[in-house]
Amino acid sequence: MVNKREQIHVDKAFIGVNGVSEQGISVNNAAEAGVKRRMVRGSLAGSLKE
Repeated sequence: MVNKREQIHVDKAFIGVNGVSEQGISVNNAAEAGVKRRMVRGSLAGSLKE
């Protein structure tokens, strides 16, 4: 079964986070973090690195 979130493809993703540090960005909710990670990966203009 294909997860619908895996089919998301966007040109740009504007994503909110809870924190920014030298180590990267953070989100308090693990499920929300997974969705945001997939959005960044699915973005053609994804400029954030994991």
